[in-house]
Amino acid sequence: MISLSDCKTLDVHHLPAYMYDRLFNNKITINESMEDETDILLNAEDFNLNKLLEAKEREIISKVLKITKGNKTKAGEILGVPRQTLKYKIDKLNLE
Repeated sequence: MISLSDCKTLDVHHLPAYMYDRLFNNKITINESMEDETDILLNAEDFNLNKLLEAKEREIISKVLKITKGNKTKAGEILGVPRQTLKYKIDKLNLE
């Protein structure tokens, strides 16, 4: 970048747009395909694995509890986890 710049020092405005966005706007630029020049800007929080997993876990446990009418033993059997583990997850996810 220095060799392409007229300046002796680099500043933030010398960075490519995708780097500037990532560093200062908490965004990630993703190209849909190599031929497609349309960029999609996604918030970095959309990729927080813990939040995504927690949301999916909450959704699944809620559905199974609804199916079993709140019976944690049956719900645990369906989900393949012991009742105590299910109870822990229900408390952690504030489902009750």
